[in-house]
Amino acid sequence: MVQAYAAVSSPTSILSNHSDTKTVAQKQVVIQEGDTLWDIAATHKKSGENIRSYIDKIKTKNHLTTSSLQEGQVLLLP
Repeated sequence: MVQAYAAVSSPTSILSNHSDTKTVAQKQVVIQEGDTLWDIAATHKKSGENIRSYIDKIKTKNHLTTSSLQEGQVLLLP
């Protein structure tokens, strides 16, 4: 799936160390030139969710202290 402002990459798998291994899919966005957190949040937030809250969740999940993004940067989505 390719977004107008951001390319969404394939989910990654995170495996536990337990014998009954679980797979957890994580949505990722690869930042393209011109992408903003606002645009990414608007595209990926749940219907009715506050966009500013979703931006805060993205920043927290990715340990971002500013809203600056770099082309090629990979963000995990909440």
